[in-house]
Amino acid sequence: MIHRKESSSFARSLWMIARLVIVVIIFILLIYLDVLDLAKVGKMIFRWWTGAATIFFLTSVIISMFRWQILLNAVGIQVGFKMVMRLSFIGYAFSTVSPGAVSGDIIKAYYIVKGLNNRRTAAATTIVMDRVLGLFTMLLMATVAIGGALLLETQLLQDSKQTNNLIFLGCIVISLAITMLIGFLICLSKRIRNSNFIKWITTHPPGHRIIDKLYSTIYSFREKKQFLLKAIVASFVGQLPLIIGMYFIGRAADETVLRLAHYLFLAPVALILNAIPIGPGGMGSGEALIESLFMLFGSRNGGEITAVFHIVVILFSVIGFFLYIKGKGSLRGNETA
Repeated sequence: MIHRKESSSFARSLWMIARLVIVVIIFILLIYLDVLDLAKVGKMIFRWWTGAATIFFLTSVIISMFRWQILLNAVGIQVGFKMVMRLSFIGYAFSTVSPGAVSGDIIKAYYIVKGLNNRRTAAATTIVMDRVLGLFTMLLMATVAIGGALLLETQLLQDSKQTNNLIFLGCIVISLAITMLIGFLICLSKRIRNSNFIKWITTHPPGHRIIDKLYSTIYSFREKKQFLLKAIVASFVGQLPLIIGMYFIGRAADETVLRLAHYLFLAPVALILNAIPIGPGGMGSGEALIESLFMLFGSRNGGEITAVFHIVVILFSVIGFFLYIKGKGSLRGNETA
């Protein structure tokens, strides 16, 4: 047993090192190919536009904390906002040292379930729901913005190539949004809940008890539409300062091609790309992917904008690590009711 644990720990460490090496290689390539200008990033950091962006990002983070608290309350877990805030910042902290944005959610789940006994699965499920709602609202906002750009703001697009790029991007975004909506409606369907297939997967396969608890928690939101609606509204409201913050960083980069209307669809897609679990917190991979995204619409500042965004997230992470070290002993489930 000890040997297996050591082997598993060694494998995880090796995998982490491999990904960090990939991130370093990506950054070297980005700098070598003039995709990422570190001198420009340094200047952007000290511009007041970036300071304003940081305030907007913090506003978005706080609103997302309220969203998670709403979901926790919906499943009968009364958690103080102080605890929600602490765990959220700690989640940011661990996302900067582990690949992808989801890694921080694992840490949040670990601490939120402590001391909850029979409500552990419900608590962990709210983190999944929180992430899904955030992703869905990003996709929905991008869908609306793309539709508006194609129908009402055609002057945003410089040529037919950009129009085709936006149509292609719109097809992907809309397809993902519809897929998520259908999946969520299926989970809330009473008819499907009582189907023989659902009864089988919640009673027979290995791990069926966990599957049943997860499914039951999600299905329970069918009777808690008020909480769900509040969480969705909070999610939409929280996306706006995030988009404005990205626009402000663009202004810090002296962006002249993209307007605020562009960021309404570019920022949500960029944040989704940044969440792909390649590098810690999306670093390296985010710069490369978002640079390519922005280039589709004539901007060469995607890499620098993403780099500054990551620096702001690292600032939040420092707060998270401070809270983790300072209050490690009190991070227990008995702070929940």
